[in-house]
Amino acid sequence: LHDYERAFNWTQKLKAQSPQDCRSLLLEIQLLLVHGKKEEALTTLNHLLSNKITLKNEKNYQLLDMIIEKLKKIFKADKLMRRCPNLNTYQKQRRQSLKTQKQKNPVNHNLTVHQSTVINSAKGVIMPDTNTNINPALQNTINQIWDMQIANKENISTILATPCEQVSQCIMSQVLSYKKKIWLFNYLADIFRTHNNLQSAIFLLRQALLLDDENDFILKNLGYLLCQNGEYPNALVVLKDIKHKDFAVLDLIAKCQDLKN
Repeated sequence: LHDYERAFNWTQKLKAQSPQDCRSLLLEIQLLLVHGKKEEALTTLNHLLSNKITLKNEKNYQLLDMIIEKLKKIFKADKLMRRCPNLNTYQKQRRQSLKTQKQKNPVNHNLTVHQSTVINSAKGVIMPDTNTNINPALQNTINQIWDMQIANKENISTILATPCEQVSQCIMSQVLSYKKKIWLFNYLADIFRTHNNLQSAIFLLRQALLLDDENDFILKNLGYLLCQNGEYPNALVVLKDIKHKDFAVLDLIAKCQDLKN
């Protein structure tokens, strides 16, 4: 989504929670390179290698190899080796590992995966999920609701008869922008709310926050439903995340604080 600042913030949250998770460091380096912060990217690479943080799978190794090649072009290979003392050791081990893999898999040893879109901004739409478990009738209903921007009685019956997890999966499979998906999550959550299924409504609003965790409109609706459901501590957490708090939000926060106590 090209929201690099928020992406970077999430890498820091993951790094704080799981310092030995290589994914946060690999993504952090990519984001720093996108912004031309080569020195900071090199510092993070040094941190990853010097602390011997374990790479979880071949995809992580390929991504790190690509990052190293990118940094070699920026700093020149010999200079990078001097400034990153552990790089030579890593690359020797990596070459030995690839050689072993090649010997074990002589027929299909080419493990290279093109990852250029990771550093270069991804382009194009998000393709639909290939999961074949999505109900075609539900898919058609979701499409109708989006096309008409409203649900008829038949649509509502289909939605209410479907577990909210399947509804969420179906929305995520649509070839739509994240803002349009958020509209669908909120609209369908309201259908469940008006039919007294608060748990499903809350679930769908939380799914919307996976797409945009700073959406005041969704945060306000979720906070209200959590309060209605008697989940006052959780409602407070959500309501306090709202950046622009109007009088209604402030009143709801005060109400939740009183009821929590």
